Amino acid sequence: MSVRADTLVAVPGRVSRRRREALTGIGLLLPSVALVLAFTIFPVGYNVWLGFYAKHSLRATSAWVGLGNYTQILTDPDFWRSVWLATVYAVMSTALQIVVGVAGALILHRRFADRLHRPELTQQRALPRRSDAFDRVEGRRQRLARPHLTVVGDREPVSLVANSLDKA
Repeated sequence: MSVRADTLVAVPGRVSRRRREALTGIGLLLPSVALVLAFTIFPVGYNVWLGFYAKHSLRATSAWVGLGNYTQILTDPDFWRSVWLATVYAVMSTALQIVVGVAGALILHRRFADRLHRPELTQQRALPRRSDAFDRVEGRRQRLARPHLTVVGDREPVSLVANSLDKA
């Protein structure tokens, strides 16, 4: 197998397939990145920036306080109490959700496991057995054929379906 040298050189003005796919992927990701920046990263950054200022919420004035707001909140006992309560709430609610979820899954698994694996519920109830279908057809044919058979003199109706399809 030989490779020509001119196929290895990129032609100016043409974009390779790999590069075109990469540009398409980047183009498809740009709206998501813009939304994440607009609604997540910008507000967090703006609040960190506001932490360095003493800004009034109604007036447009603000004064630089540096790390004063951060030192004030880190030395406040109410802040640390709320951090502790939020942590306890998060850990306890997560643990409770896991315990209740696993217990519910085990109860449902035990209740339905036998029912799901029994073949008479999964196969025979969903689709009728082949012999049932043939029995219905044979019954219809015998009901239609009975008046003609009695004229001939047979007392027992003749089976129109082979006996190999016995009921299981």
